[in-house]
Amino acid sequence: MVNKPHEICHAHVAALHPSMRYNESEDLKKWQKKARKKLNELLGLPFERCDAAFKLEFSKRHKEFTEYRFIIQTEQGYFLPCHVWKPKIRGKLPVMICLQGHAKGMHISMGRAVYPGDENVYKNGDRDFAVQCIRQGICALMIEQRNFGECGGNERGPQCYESSMTALLAGRTTLGERVWDISRAIDALL
Repeated sequence: MVNKPHEICHAHVAALHPSMRYNESEDLKKWQKKARKKLNELLGLPFERCDAAFKLEFSKRHKEFTEYRFIIQTEQGYFLPCHVWKPKIRGKLPVMICLQGHAKGMHISMGRAVYPGDENVYKNGDRDFAVQCIRQGICALMIEQRNFGECGGNERGPQCYESSMTALLAGRTTLGERVWDISRAIDALL
């Protein structure tokens, strides 16, 4: 009998006993610490911190908000493009981190067409996250996730495969890299 590779993997996973399963007799704080350590290990985190090398590229006033574009270094040699939109409201405001699933880039969150067909993605009002934030009086932080838009995507969408496979060979994950980038972008706002 010939099996398909995924059938073997599914059988293997079905037989596993989750090592990080929470047991109510265990102290929750201790379990959380242990689980966080394991999650970081699986994601390939933490990376080595480096100087953020913060560079404000521009600030621009719009009718309803001020836009800031900046670049930060999240790990040695990797620079992350970011935008912050701040509504024209005084005082401390909440910040929403606007991440695009598998869209073409952060421009979708901004409701801006870069590639043909982009308007169709956000015109119904469910993907232009930053626009919605401004309407609600919330600051919006957009980052260009690795392999999307300016960081490796194109008009067809994100280009994750090669980078993800290379990351795995290096004991990292694309998800871990993106989590790290988001964490460093939050640090830049503080």
